[in-house]
Amino acid sequence: MAVRITQGMRIVQAYPMADGSGLGLLPRPGVKAFGSVSRSIGSRITVPGANFISNGVVVGDILSYPTAYGSAMVTEVISETEIGISVGSFVSPDTDVFIYAPVGGEGCNVFVAYGTPNSVAIKTIGGDTVNLYNVQGQSFIPIMITNMYQEFSDLFGVYVIQ
Repeated sequence: MAVRITQGMRIVQAYPMADGSGLGLLPRPGVKAFGSVSRSIGSRITVPGANFISNGVVVGDILSYPTAYGSAMVTEVISETEIGISVGSFVSPDTDVFIYAPVGGEGCNVFVAYGTPNSVAIKTIGGDTVNLYNVQGQSFIPIMITNMYQEFSDLFGVYVIQ
């Protein structure tokens, strides 16, 4: 399979999954829905004006909340303003949230802005899982990947480039 790598046209920051499972799914640049949480009960959150259904939010999308440096997976779309997420207790009222589709099979490149050396497991668009060792801040990973399996406790500013 030949893949033509071109310069990225879009970028979004990825955050570790708050459930401790590692970064896992990477968000595709381009917000589907956003807003400020007005209510959080268990794993359900309410975001007035988010229009989840109209904006095409589906189970498996990624909810990012930058102020707490975390993300979660959408597990249920209940209404235009209410969704279920994988780690609801981590998202409190007045938290700004953004929902993205996962990168999927088309892949992306990743840039690690800063952090201390760490190892990262990645999954390529060809389906190979590979461990990269000594990944440091200011690292560009020029491999088309779909997933990154490492909780970035020591690597911050992980950006998805498409």
